[in-house]
Amino acid sequence: MGIELVLNNLSFEPLAADRIIARERMQGLQRTASLAMRFRVNRSIRCPGNIRMEFLATGYSMGDWMRDPEVDRELRRSLLSWFTKSPYWQDDYALEQSVVSRLFECNGREDAIGLGVAALLNGMAISFLSDDIWNRTNIEVRVLAEILAEDNEATTLDEIVTVRHISNPNHLVAHQDWIEQSLAILPADGRELWERRMEWFPNLEFCSFTQLQLDSLEKRLLSPVTEHLASLQIYCENWISGPFDEGQFPPNRISTESAMTLQQYGHLRTFPCSDGQERTFSWHLKLTPAAWRIHFFPIPELKRMYIGYIGRHLKTVRYND
Repeated sequence: MGIELVLNNLSFEPLAADRIIARERMQGLQRTASLAMRFRVNRSIRCPGNIRMEFLATGYSMGDWMRDPEVDRELRRSLLSWFTKSPYWQDDYALEQSVVSRLFECNGREDAIGLGVAALLNGMAISFLSDDIWNRTNIEVRVLAEILAEDNEATTLDEIVTVRHISNPNHLVAHQDWIEQSLAILPADGRELWERRMEWFPNLEFCSFTQLQLDSLEKRLLSPVTEHLASLQIYCENWISGPFDEGQFPPNRISTESAMTLQQYGHLRTFPCSDGQERTFSWHLKLTPAAWRIHFFPIPELKRMYIGYIGRHLKTVRYND
């Protein structure tokens, strides 16, 4: 699957003052995307199907730019191929359903769809440098949704997700390590992830039920699940001493269940481990904006972790009110 670039639809605004500035914005986008592709990011840019109708300046749309004789022909050809080579996000049914069932809010706008798609695909958003708010390497997006938990009961999702973001070539430096780590493990599907787990994640012990969960893993979840498992493996490799430290992970990425949730629903988080013991897995990684969790149990004395569950959000006291 690789690393996908997704166009931030909010960055079309404010519109350029004239066609000259609009052309400069397109050149800036091309330079940024071109460098990302030299870093081995996918050679395409996910965008909405109506991309030609988006306006760069008053009276000057993307479609006008694509036919503009004042624009270098090779520049037009390269950008046109990047915008049309990959399916539009509406052409991917599972992805489209995930998008339309969520509200993505950023900077007071509730239509931050491009940023939301980038988060769902575990990719990078790319913006026109139309405003200072896009001159940053990470963008926070609020995600709101009514989702189904593992028991098919409706739950409310209201969380903040950090989206990797670029709008000028210098931003790629901040993401270089993540790009290299992501491209180091590229499973074709969840089955390969399971079959090569000991090679890719030697410090992680997978409980038996996780094989079925990985075998049935949706394609859109492959990248975030792989990245989160890799983050636990890297933590174990660098684990010197002491208890598990959640502070080594990004904010809002990891947490434990409340005492009330464990009292009422701890049985849903109790799994048999390879050493014959059953353990209750309170620690979990959040795959927001997907309503999925990876429950794990740290073993400090061995610098290892058990992986007990990889799937949809389990019921909690909060979600049962």
